[in-house]
Amino acid sequence: FFNDTATTEIYTEQIVGSVRCVQETGVHGVKRELFVHLMQEPERKVRHFVSDAIGEIAGTLLSDAETINQSEWPDFIQTLFQYHGTNTTESFDGTLKILTNVLNYSWEMFQPHNNELFQLFKNGLEYNNADVKLSAIQAFTTWLSVLETKECKHYEQLLPSMLKAIVDLLNENEYQGQEALTSLCDMAESEPKFFKKNFSLLFQTCLLYTSPSPRDS
Repeated sequence: FFNDTATTEIYTEQIVGSVRCVQETGVHGVKRELFVHLMQEPERKVRHFVSDAIGEIAGTLLSDAETINQSEWPDFIQTLFQYHGTNTTESFDGTLKILTNVLNYSWEMFQPHNNELFQLFKNGLEYNNADVKLSAIQAFTTWLSVLETKECKHYEQLLPSMLKAIVDLLNENEYQGQEALTSLCDMAESEPKFFKKNFSLLFQTCLLYTSPSPRDS
């Protein structure tokens, strides 16, 4: 399925091709190979490509079904949580990236898993790795954007962890920090009431980042 000597560009072409051939060759082999490759791939950029491909395929296969058991990938959520359960930084990052994609298509399938998602987001936001933090912020933002406002209240207590993660990213990596701020803006646009309870903390965080440091004065 994937050639170990392929460049990133070739990997990308292979992944895109796999998505296009799903209807022609059947989905089961493609699904299995993508997760196997994701667990074995050492290159961060390629893992992100594969994660995006899994999210797109899963979203397509789940979106037309009323329940996950009626879909063409009935064990997807179980497989995703099993992959996360391998307890590596790479699998944590991959799980969150897959979620960011699939939630745009089939978020209803994850509603019975509110508690698992809450813990997943919390652990990701507080994880000691910049890639995982950013992926957690993006997945969390996507999840809140598809929920009803009343359902978002369940996640209000995660906002302090998210704001701290954003500040950490801004201090560690300007590009990732800006990506995190974009997610924060998206969240504020889609769910402004989510910040009502923690507006003071949000304001203090903004001041913390925008205030000049002693070396800049």
